[in-house]
Amino acid sequence: MESTGVYWKPIWNILEGSFHLVLANARHVKNVPGRKSDVKDAEWLAKLLRCGLIESNFVPPEDICDLRDLTRYRKKLIHHRTSEQNRIHKILHDANIKLTSVLSDIFGVSGRRILEVILNGEKIETDGLRKMVDWRTKASITDISSAINGRIRRHHRDMLRFHWEHMGYLEQTIEELEKQIDQLLSPYRKEVELMVYLV
Repeated sequence: MESTGVYWKPIWNILEGSFHLVLANARHVKNVPGRKSDVKDAEWLAKLLRCGLIESNFVPPEDICDLRDLTRYRKKLIHHRTSEQNRIHKILHDANIKLTSVLSDIFGVSGRRILEVILNGEKIETDGLRKMVDWRTKASITDISSAINGRIRRHHRDMLRFHWEHMGYLEQTIEELEKQIDQLLSPYRKEVELMVYLV
């Protein structure tokens, strides 16, 4: 059968245990242009198979397919999380809050504490700021204090909250995905360690 999108998968799943199946790459078995139909495509594939001209694509076992789905979904969620972080950066700049100029990562420990207080609309005093900032932070309390002294409005806080909550949801989902990935990887620990060593 031809590997077109995901349409081959349900049929493959049903027939896998009963037949010797060959999955053909759609590019490699492309017929000459002209009047096409499913019947003609099937006849063409049958001719190629009889002549031994179809090289079978690799179809991984079920657990590897599941692992592939999870890792691909995790990658997409990480892209979505990065998009939400970029939107938070944009809103902060719009509100004249220059946290990025004093903190290397505003989504680190110190940055998150400060952002949560900003979201809640609380006034940040110097003593409170000193408790929020991690001891490893290179910027001084004075610099951080002047960086967060912006022009934040209710609208900014609302927008920040939407992005912040969505980012939190994405992070929680990524964490759950990573637990499932870790479970599926347990039979392949040696291979994973070898790959890490090679990288």
